[in-house]
Amino acid sequence: MRADNNPSGYYDRFLAAVEKILNGEGYENVTIRKVCKEAGLAPGTFYRYFSGKNELLSARLDEDNSTRAQYLEGRLQGLSSVQKVFFFSRYYAEMNYEAEPGFHLVMFTPMENWHRKKQPLLDLLMDIFADGQKNGEVKDHIRADELAVLFLDVLRGCIHCWCVQHRSFDLRDRIEKITRVFMHSFAC
Repeated sequence: MRADNNPSGYYDRFLAAVEKILNGEGYENVTIRKVCKEAGLAPGTFYRYFSGKNELLSARLDEDNSTRAQYLEGRLQGLSSVQKVFFFSRYYAEMNYEAEPGFHLVMFTPMENWHRKKQPLLDLLMDIFADGQKNGEVKDHIRADELAVLFLDVLRGCIHCWCVQHRSFDLRDRIEKITRVFMHSFAC
């Protein structure tokens, strides 16, 4: 059972519980037992919705990304496609900079394949590149969906390096430079 079959609100209670624990105690202290206690639900109920901690955290990430995509859509109105890409990358850098360090472990856990699920931020980026190609602002020798995937892969790679190197460089500055190089290659 997943969020789309959630008449009791249990799924949302689990998401709220993990959010509270993450904010108060950090990633390392998230346990299924604590989440169930915070949600006021039994572990058996938890496993009807999630296979484990990483799936729960992945679901929370999905919710966050949907909210962020909606926020960005409103903020991007009236900007050129190139300006939208820069705004997107700055926002993406900031949201990762501010994230709980342990939460990036979920982002880079290959077993969960969270990145193969719905991706509202990627969809938004695809729309930005498609509009840019239609308006003549972005070169069209590579399809918009491919450009979006490539760009997001490069940003995620940068974030991964930043995490592995214990946040030893300025993530926002690095992503700004990457965006300039990328757009220099693909902007008209």
